[in-house]
Amino acid sequence: MVNLAIIALSFVMPEVYAGNTNAFGRLYVDSYSQYGAPRNLYSTDAVNGVASFWLDEPGGIYHTYVHAKGALRKKITINWDPAVGVGGLDLKVKYGDLNGDNYVSQVEVDFVFASIGSTSGTLAWWDVSGFAPMDCDFNQDGTVSMADYLLASPNAGVTGDF
Repeated sequence: MVNLAIIALSFVMPEVYAGNTNAFGRLYVDSYSQYGAPRNLYSTDAVNGVASFWLDEPGGIYHTYVHAKGALRKKITINWDPAVGVGGLDLKVKYGDLNGDNYVSQVEVDFVFASIGSTSGTLAWWDVSGFAPMDCDFNQDGTVSMADYLLASPNAGVTGDF
């Protein structure tokens, strides 16, 4: 379990809120205002179980989309009130999206299963003729294992947030 921290700054007081996520490695963050205007587009890394996101904005509601490599987009609505702080946050990403279309197909899940045993030390790891085994290593431990398959298999047929 990786802890997710959103660090929000204002002229009134800084606020730190920690939630939980099951994401691994690099997280991509797209933030929008309450009216849908893009605010921030960036990425951050989960390092030693912590990922930090900066929200340096006035109070309001912000719609943020977060995804990790191989995961569906997850929408988070952040209610930022400088007097109160940040509302609740819990980010559980769903893995299995190998082609980045925000949908986990059975074909993708089957490929993860077929890639079990692949390791980063082999040439097949980098195969780019379709999906590559390296894309199936969701927990980023250098091997596609049953743990990676178990992250993807419950999400067959699932679409990420828009």
